Amino acid sequence: MLLLILFLFTDIEIPLVGRPEGFSGAVGEQVEIKLELSSKELRIGESVTLTLRITKLANAKSVKRPDLRQLPDFQNAFQIDDLTDPESKPDERIFVYQLRPRSVEVKQVPMFSFHFYNPRMKSQTNDEKKWFVRRDFDEIDLSVFPASKEPSAPIPLLIPDFAKELPTPDSLMFQSSSERVSSWWIGLSITLPFVGFAAWFWKWQQSHPSRLSRIRRSHAARLALAKLAKIDMHSIDPVMTIREIVSQYLDERDSPHDAAEFFALCDAARFSALPIAIDVRARAMQLIMQREETA
Repeated sequence: MLLLILFLFTDIEIPLVGRPEGFSGAVGEQVEIKLELSSKELRIGESVTLTLRITKLANAKSVKRPDLRQLPDFQNAFQIDDLTDPESKPDERIFVYQLRPRSVEVKQVPMFSFHFYNPRMKSQTNDEKKWFVRRDFDEIDLSVFPASKEPSAPIPLLIPDFAKELPTPDSLMFQSSSERVSSWWIGLSITLPFVGFAAWFWKWQQSHPSRLSRIRRSHAARLALAKLAKIDMHSIDPVMTIREIVSQYLDERDSPHDAAEFFALCDAARFSALPIAIDVRARAMQLIMQREETA
């Protein structure tokens, strides 16, 4: 402790001989270094905070911030921003970085090394490299997921023009008997055609089973296409998911037996090293649309 206090108030001369590349100027005999990550899971567009904490320094104010942008492993994996350093003790320096992954392929924070000069080692050995102590930090596992999709804004309902002209309850209270009868008659004359058409359409649907069958198939096609569009092609087995969606669609159409070529393509995509998963999804959509056109 006495030596540390002495160092704090004494200019320390750091030798040039043996100084490692990227040396930040840290000096001390028992320097402690910690590397902390704020989170190990995030999405594309989000960022994590990396904190480098160095304590028991003899020259804390003279220590320079390590530039992570000069390290290829960091620069290739992250967009790096230097954040404001928090307040620290006289023998401590804290450097904070904001890391933003460049892609979902980033799986870890790279290995990091930090050097500091130990004055006592200079008096114990003539090997200049041993005067500078190196601390290594292993890689930190990181999980990066695709960016989340924002829900689409709801579509406002439009009020038909004829509904705007209908009388309101408040206006009916102040109308005479003849005016109220006239208003009700106008309202009935407007609504009755729609009620009659709805009743006729319902009866017409009930009397045509083949049309109901076509409607059911069309609904199954729209549902299958929507599911195919939402598949995450980076998931564990997207081809199996595509196969299940198409199989369910064909079951509803009562024709699962005539798609052998497509299912053979699915097996080839699952059990071979060829990157054809995206082509399988396109073929699935094409198969469904062709079935609907020939229905």
